[in-house]
Amino acid sequence: MSKYQKYKRKSSEEKKKEIRYLTKEATEKMRNVSTDPKEVKDYLDFMSKFHKYSAKNQTLLNSQYNGANAVGSAKRWKDDHGLYIRKGQKALKVFAPTKYDLYNVEGKKLTFTQLNKSQQAQAKSGGLNDKKSQVTGFKLVPVFDVTQTTAKPEDYPKFYPNRPQQYNYNGKYLDNLKEAMLTTTKKENIAVKDKETIHNAARGYYNPEKQVIAMSDNSTDTEFVHTLSHELAHHKLHRNETEMSTGLKEVEAEMTAYVVSKHFGIDTEKQSMEYMNGWSRDMKDTESIEASLERIQKTSHSIIEGVTSELESGMKQSLEKKKTLNRMNEREL
Repeated sequence: MSKYQKYKRKSSEEKKKEIRYLTKEATEKMRNVSTDPKEVKDYLDFMSKFHKYSAKNQTLLNSQYNGANAVGSAKRWKDDHGLYIRKGQKALKVFAPTKYDLYNVEGKKLTFTQLNKSQQAQAKSGGLNDKKSQVTGFKLVPVFDVTQTTAKPEDYPKFYPNRPQQYNYNGKYLDNLKEAMLTTTKKENIAVKDKETIHNAARGYYNPEKQVIAMSDNSTDTEFVHTLSHELAHHKLHRNETEMSTGLKEVEAEMTAYVVSKHFGIDTEKQSMEYMNGWSRDMKDTESIEASLERIQKTSHSIIEGVTSELESGMKQSLEKKKTLNRMNEREL
């Protein structure tokens, strides 16, 4: 007997209704984010865990279950981890891209199901291929949090996407994180001057004309990681931006740095909260909010993926070096 949850197939109208409802929920969540600094922080905390998801899907997930930590489809939980969905658990929904055919018939663009029986027969035989085009849309797909699976509670952290301990090797986590941040930044063709004397309270700055990031020689390790994330975010977000206000640029860079830092276990809430307050004041409409959050999500994801790759590469090299030393010691014995 299958352990998968059984789902009742929904009609096309029911699916449309569900999409409208969840989109409305996500939009409301975005409006709340724009008016309440605490909502901003909570949203960014959520983003640090689900940086791979679009801003819309992050908002959608958060509106359904803000305690989520690691999500996947029932099939993925089973195939990758041997876990099943517990009985009675309600699926969370996210948008996934899907491709479908449109037929330009009598001046109207119709899906296959909207064609009449005669036209459907033509389409199946290839008779409407010259009128067919493929487009990408979105559909809702079910996912489940790890807490909804048969995983043991003590094993939940193993599945969290932002667990920093996975990179804590040789007891030098912050040193490794700093090096990974520096390498990721330099791969963007940016020179980093990391021991600069800066004659103000700033911990660093980005010069877009010279493609240089200067870092203060008076920073702690955690400040260094956070500041470099902020300045790299400026480069990725704003190097060609001429219309955006300086204030909004600073807010987007800081919110990106907050997400990146949080993902790697560094909490910068105290420093970042002032920026979050500013963002809440400046965001006036849902379209602006969504566009800004989408930029922050994409940039955070890009930096996190780059740093993660460098950390994993460093860990692999460290293990190879250790194996080589062990082999040499064995030969000497």
